[in-house]
Amino acid sequence: MTAIRMEDGLPFITVVIHANGERLLLLRALLDTRSTGVVMETEDLKVLGLAITPIESTNGGQSYADVQIDGIQIDDKLFGGVIVQPGLVQRGVQIDAILGVDFLMRIRATVDFDAMELRLG
Repeated sequence: MTAIRMEDGLPFITVVIHANGERLLLLRALLDTRSTGVVMETEDLKVLGLAITPIESTNGGQSYADVQIDGIQIDDKLFGGVIVQPGLVQRGVQIDAILGVDFLMRIRATVDFDAMELRLG
């Protein structure tokens, strides 16, 4: 069970990102059922030693090729082999990462807003 914190009107949890033998604590990982996949700031991925490759975007914006990290740790559970979309996740408030519905379904997460907790299947 992981505590959900409502900050700036959004549900956040704390996670640890594992990549290349490094770990990065993210205090503001957004639970976002309107997003797919996992999105992280490009600079955070670079800190973990991951190569970020720009790709041509159809709308003229900046895009990057997806990268694979070793895993995302929630409490004492490590969920491995996660594909991350590098990019800007700022939406007017500080967001360290976005955990989208695809990831939440994969880890069989139950979001309980009455108890303000995330339970893992």
